[in-house]
Amino acid sequence: MALSSRARGALKLLALVVLLAGGVLGLRAAGLGGLFTAEGAGRLVELLRQSWWAPLAFVALYVVATALDFSGAVLTLAGGAVFGFVWGAVLNTIGANLGASAAFWVTRRLGREGLQAFLGARLGALDRVSAEQGFAWLLRLRLIPVVPFNLLNIAAGLTAMPWRTFAAATAIGILPATLIYTYFADALLSAGVSHEEALAKIARLSVALVALVLASLVPTIARRLGWLPLAFVLLVPRAAGAQAIPDHAAFTAILRDYVREGRVDYAALRRDSARLRAYLDKLAATDSGVLAAAPPATRLAFWINAYNACMLERVIGRYPIRSVRRIPGAFTAKHCRVAGAARSQDDIEHGIIRPMGEPRIHFVVNCAARSCPALATEAYAPEGLDAQLDAAVQRFVDNPRQFRLELAPRPTLWVNRVLDWYGGDFGGPAGVKRFFFRYLLAYSAAEVLRPDVRIEYFDYDWTLNDTAADHP
Repeated sequence: MALSSRARGALKLLALVVLLAGGVLGLRAAGLGGLFTAEGAGRLVELLRQSWWAPLAFVALYVVATALDFSGAVLTLAGGAVFGFVWGAVLNTIGANLGASAAFWVTRRLGREGLQAFLGARLGALDRVSAEQGFAWLLRLRLIPVVPFNLLNIAAGLTAMPWRTFAAATAIGILPATLIYTYFADALLSAGVSHEEALAKIARLSVALVALVLASLVPTIARRLGWLPLAFVLLVPRAAGAQAIPDHAAFTAILRDYVREGRVDYAALRRDSARLRAYLDKLAATDSGVLAAAPPATRLAFWINAYNACMLERVIGRYPIRSVRRIPGAFTAKHCRVAGAARSQDDIEHGIIRPMGEPRIHFVVNCAARSCPALATEAYAPEGLDAQLDAAVQRFVDNPRQFRLELAPRPTLWVNRVLDWYGGDFGGPAGVKRFFFRYLLAYSAAEVLRPDVRIEYFDYDWTLNDTAADHP
């Protein structure tokens, strides 16, 4: 009888627990478990000294201990004490990285399926974050080790984070602390007892302590100076064919050629579809890790453009049509490959863009309907994104078919129904009125905040936003 996916996942989770527990008990039964404690550190140092095979044994011990959830701090200090700073740093780095990857793969093979079976769709949000932003958050947690090293290995293995992202963030993130701890141990245990050597020891320990403090500040400094994206671009291995984030000049050229006052000349765009396809190919080849590590404005501009470009392709692939709703799964089918994964319009809008917390996106993503806020004639660019978003809201406010304030016979604010569907992104009806306050002239701004002004919504016209006068 075939096992259900839930039962199979439960068995794998059980196997993971048994493996970890069995490994720990096995090491303790062999008398090795105590070596990884502060009390056993001295014994470990003595075992490794004066043995030709010590480097190989040390790396093997580090890998096994890390994979079985023993603390690596004692081993790192022991490496510095036994092998000195240079060789200790090399062996510690090799052992820590191999051990982290071993723990990652053991957890991925045995734990991941079980977690999916029990959490189901609830795991999707965590998977999106780990796939899109995994490098950045893992690097920060490695640089500032507030979360245990081994726990991060297991947690990453349970998510959808690619191994190459995990390995790169680990290799970069653990390096400062590894060097500092190794230097600390070497400085503490290698100096003699003469006056000059004692002073040298104090100086080296002071350097190590200062370096440790500075290392804790690296993520904050890097985030302010924008070094994290640069480090990712330079140091993270990319998948074959992957590329950095493209500029959006090609999409701007397409929009200027085929968009007229918010309407699209789909017939002409279909004849010239190679240009749109070439731009989408660049979006598809964009390295998801590089994108995840980019500044927020860069990521937001990228995904807004991706949504609009994918929507255009969706329409011309079925053109001529009267409405985008005539396309089966228009918003739910994973028809467009972006940043290495097939995505639907809903995936991009609701899974990526809206969680960024910027309500103005509702005035720039275009669903190819006449009632949808107008498609701009230029792509969105990181360097001017804030001004572009404000301009889109202002166009919306200035269009009486999208926004109209009536004070008689009953005070009413008429707005696009999008603000009904996604009003929660603005804080509800009162939040919608507060949002528009700064986009209105002084008199209207004061009136819109009146408590007796109710909000009503225009009927939504799903007719295709086509420049053609006739439709089939």
